[in-house]
Amino acid sequence: MKRAALFKPSTVIAVCCLLAAQARAADHLQLHWNDLGALVSGRSVRLPLKDGARIEGLVRGVGPGAMDVSVTRTSDRRIYPKGLISVARNLIGEVELLKPGGHKGAIIGGIVGAVSAAGAAGGALEGNASEGQMAVAVAAPLVMCTGVGWLIDHAARPAGTRITITPD
Repeated sequence: MKRAALFKPSTVIAVCCLLAAQARAADHLQLHWNDLGALVSGRSVRLPLKDGARIEGLVRGVGPGAMDVSVTRTSDRRIYPKGLISVARNLIGEVELLKPGGHKGAIIGGIVGAVSAAGAAGGALEGNASEGQMAVAVAAPLVMCTGVGWLIDHAARPAGTRITITPD
């Protein structure tokens, strides 16, 4: 069975590198606690806390002594359970704003996979492949390229704005 030119590993790696180059480095800000609320309220954040725990969630509000967070991920469910909690100000030294999850990489990967699948199907037809071989020739590049695009999207997501909280 002949392989399509777009399904060669070197081509897939090149496409992955191009997608990864789209991911930007995180910005860094320094703010006082009093200025934090206007920037983070209603946004998804990651909080690496001073006690070693990490939580992610949606900021519901920032008060003078605590930040109210609707926790969706936590490294310590006993102390920081999922749901709405107040995190004391003295535990927060840094806030990472998370970028909204994108689908750009998965879409581009799916397109590259579809083109590769079409080429692989043509090669399979020329080689008189069985139905099972044809299914693998079509499905493998489509699934692989879409999966790689999704992984790149997922890896790029946390690179948002990092905010260090400065003393008042």
